[in-house]
Amino acid sequence: MNKSAIKKTAVLSKDDGCFVFESTLLPNCIGAAPTQKEAWEHFVHHVDDTYVEYLEGRLASYAFPGRPSKSLQPISLRVKEHTKKIIAEAAEEIECSQGEFIDYLVAYWEAGKSVKKVSVKKRRK
Repeated sequence: MNKSAIKKTAVLSKDDGCFVFESTLLPNCIGAAPTQKEAWEHFVHHVDDTYVEYLEGRLASYAFPGRPSKSLQPISLRVKEHTKKIIAEAAEEIECSQGEFIDYLVAYWEAGKSVKKVSVKKRRK
């Protein structure tokens, strides 16, 4: 587990008028608040606390420090050379695997869809 990568892959969504930050790298750790700034502060606080507990071996879902095994699905893609290069560079910059970077992109895309749905509902009222 990499605390920096968790923070770099945080995705913002909006749920019932509340801003929510979460990362696919640490799915049970979120920051939620009425404002985006407060939600980010809560998220960072929870990640910092959770990371200390992780290092001390006090997280039930992690038997010991290190990358946990995940129920991952193999995927084979044919993408442009440039796309593959960007995925590799982004994963290295964020300090995660290429698969984790793709999980982050999916979470980001899904969060964007939920924010748009909320915005449409508000306009109709």
